[in-house]
Amino acid sequence: MQLNRIVNFHKTLGDTTRIRIISLLKSGPHHGQAIAEKLGLKPPTISHHITKLKEIDIVYQRRDKNTIYFYLDERKLERMAAALIKLAAIKWLSKLI
Repeated sequence: MQLNRIVNFHKTLGDTTRIRIISLLKSGPHHGQAIAEKLGLKPPTISHHITKLKEIDIVYQRRDKNTIYFYLDERKLERMAAALIKLAAIKWLSKLI
């Protein structure tokens, strides 16, 4: 996995609102208005942060008639976190050799 991709992933997660959205989506899909209400934020703010999370492929959406539901891709989130741990382990081991 490319180092730049790992860095970008973790930079994107370096925002309190995005972490709160991830935490909320972990419990199941939500539509934008519900996310905004539960977090006490305006829908445009949620849209901005959802867009950032979609750019790193950990949030995806599905439409049900006129409502768009957002889902957390937990596997992708776990893979990216594991990539950072693996990278850190490789760097640490290379210092020992």
